[in-house]
Amino acid sequence: MTQVKMSSLQSNPFATRFVAPGCLPWISSEHETVPALQQRFFLMGRRAQIVGPHGTGKSTLLAHLVPRIGRISHYESCVPEIASSPPLRGRGQGEEVFWFVLRRGHPVMRSARRHLGKLGKDNLLVLDGFEQFSPLERSLVIWWTRWRKCGLLVTSHNQVRLPVLLRTRITDNLVRDVMEACWCSAGQSGQLPDYLDKIYIEALLRKHGGNLRESLMELYDLVQLHESINTCEANK
Repeated sequence: MTQVKMSSLQSNPFATRFVAPGCLPWISSEHETVPALQQRFFLMGRRAQIVGPHGTGKSTLLAHLVPRIGRISHYESCVPEIASSPPLRGRGQGEEVFWFVLRRGHPVMRSARRHLGKLGKDNLLVLDGFEQFSPLERSLVIWWTRWRKCGLLVTSHNQVRLPVLLRTRITDNLVRDVMEACWCSAGQSGQLPDYLDKIYIEALLRKHGGNLRESLMELYDLVQLHESINTCEANK
């Protein structure tokens, strides 16, 4: 295995700018491609849900899928690392998209409710974190958008009354692929260094309840620790 001195790293491969939604390529444990999911979404009548536990790639999928579907005219997020603008490489030319990243009690929730009255048949409403609404509110959103002939794409931890576009899940192989993608995104060449290559991924995922995002945060700390150790040794 390739030996890499941490002091040679220009930046931590697991920093937010490399792992935030849209920064990494979409990697699926089910071997689903974004174009295939886009086609399936339209076959479903532009109404679907992406279901999976926290930190399993739902927001990352949205970041790659939504720009292919429509033109984003309104975006609001309460997640700090993606609050200023949507994590996109470009903006589509199709229907007008209203996109909200939700957290309970945050002003974005109120904004999403207000925008419901503006929706029509040429619009797509994207709600990332649909479980943040109460069961009654979820039912009303589904009914209202259907009545207004508006497209609806949501992410949720649990299944709601919409067709399932994809169920996200994390596997050991998927984590390995994501780690390698992060390594390459940070400008590193070659294979993962030994201390990352030998990580027991199953134990890492079990520790964080299958949450890939939190697992990557631990890898960030591990890289920082190794870099500090190597720096100290180099200065002796």
